[in-house]
Amino acid sequence: GQTFDRQQGTRGNTDTGREATVDLREYLGECVDARRRRGGNADLIDTLLAFRWEGRALPPEEVVSNLYLMVIGGTETLPKVFAGALYQLWCHPEQRAEVVANPGLAADAFWEALRYEMPTLMLGATAEADTTICGGTTVLAGQKLMHLWCAANRDEREFPEPERFDIHRRAPRILSFNHARHRCLGAHVAQMEGRVLLRELLSRIPDYEVDEAQAVRIRSEFFRGFSSLPIRFAARPAR
Repeated sequence: GQTFDRQQGTRGNTDTGREATVDLREYLGECVDARRRRGGNADLIDTLLAFRWEGRALPPEEVVSNLYLMVIGGTETLPKVFAGALYQLWCHPEQRAEVVANPGLAADAFWEALRYEMPTLMLGATAEADTTICGGTTVLAGQKLMHLWCAANRDEREFPEPERFDIHRRAPRILSFNHARHRCLGAHVAQMEGRVLLRELLSRIPDYEVDEAQAVRIRSEFFRGFSSLPIRFAARPAR
């Protein structure tokens, strides 16, 4: 969570965020150097080291950048969406009761949380060809774009009453995992993890209270969501 640390009222990442980013990239660089020296384990690092594009290997900084993206994507996103799901189900106890009574709704609840509490705010892209997007705006090949996914997930043309959290929405498409060839590699794993986590937690803790006074939401240019969401619940007798 420190990688995207930002203090209220400041622009860009603060010193904490910059230091965490440098530390993580240095650590990944050391892992890549060590793997290059002693051989592989047939994992992602080895795949990136063995990859060739037009006959050339990836430069070390590109290997590190790809690993950095995978680490951030795999560790920052799911906890924030899951915390957001718990928070919204606390805010909507009648919907939480439905999931408790029918665990099969856990997948729908997590899918709606992905739309409503999406942690990744935006990502840049470069247009490969001239095209016209919604509203008649022309985008030329080579122009830079910034995709605002959270805004798209609240588009009233796609989602009726988009500001309402509704586990029965079952939206046929959301942009929380991006789209087409840019779709998140871990989308299916994330959905499985979220569904199972939500189902199992609510089967054990159907009633809980969120300590809003101690909850911490981060808001940076790239990420948003809970970095801490304390909950209180009654202890259950051991089975």
